[in-house]
Amino acid sequence: MKLGAFSISLAVKDIAVSKAFYEKLGFSVFGGDITQKRPRQFYVDGSGWQSNPG
Repeated sequence: MKLGAFSISLAVKDIAVSKAFYEKLGFSVFGGDITQKRPRQFYVDGSGWQSNPG
């Protein structure tokens, strides 16, 4: 299933466990910084960000 472009923010206890979970679903890390006080990572579902001009 292709989800298209959307954004969601979730609080997690262990970002490494969360990363492994999403990678198993086929997502890959797109950006973010897990070394900050409030670590964040961004994921894409393999198709990357696409724009729809119409």
